[in-house]
Amino acid sequence: MYSNNTSAAPEPCEHRSEHIQHSETTPLLDDSSTQTSKPSSPPSHQPHTHYDLSSELWLLLQFSIPLIATYFLQYTWSVIVTYVAGHLDALDLAAASVGITTMNIVGYAIFEGMATALDTLCSQAYGSNNLTGVGVQVQKMLILSECPGAVLQY
Repeated sequence: MYSNNTSAAPEPCEHRSEHIQHSETTPLLDDSSTQTSKPSSPPSHQPHTHYDLSSELWLLLQFSIPLIATYFLQYTWSVIVTYVAGHLDALDLAAASVGITTMNIVGYAIFEGMATALDTLCSQAYGSNNLTGVGVQVQKMLILSECPGAVLQY
């Protein structure tokens, strides 16, 4: 009835998958120099992947839409302030322009640089499945961002 043969190893699977599952470790573009299956196997057993320029551009567009929206909304604020100040007076327009330029150089550049560095470090930590490292990097950035904020406040 029951087999006690526990020493039998599972049979190796020559063709693990007919469809490539994309993840953080697989490339988006197909490298034609590497073969995913044995060269002696018939072409029908090789996974069919086809990447062209339009599909890659569409993928990049999908990933970049949130970033485009963020930058658009961020810079729209300065355009609106300049537009309103221009309708008031020439002196108000000059003051608003100098204020926005100073804020962009002193304020946004520092914090945007820190956020860009945090993006890189958190991506590396998350990619290596180090979720504690992601939290540590965020905490370090929050502490470091308070230092320039405190100095700029006074």
